[in-house]
Amino acid sequence: QLEQVNYGEECVLALLRGYQGGSGMDVEIQRLNVQGNTLYVYADFWEPPVGAASQTAITSPRHIIKFPCALLPQPLAALQIELVPEIKLPSSEGDR
Repeated sequence: QLEQVNYGEECVLALLRGYQGGSGMDVEIQRLNVQGNTLYVYADFWEPPVGAASQTAITSPRHIIKFPCALLPQPLAALQIELVPEIKLPSSEGDR
């Protein structure tokens, strides 16, 4: 999908959770908000419930989005990025 980005008009943001030692973890960018020179990134971080069974595996949860560069303040050198995380626990209905 990155090949289809028009880098003249669109920006790409990647939220990387890093290597994790088990399954059931994920990350998802929900929305962006710009206030002054700060880009606020609202994201959900999924965690398995304490004591839940999970597979032992090395995973690397990530979410990559594209959005109009016009949303960002200029100059970009002054841009600050602030992560606003929300921790989510899967419910018994099969979330994540």
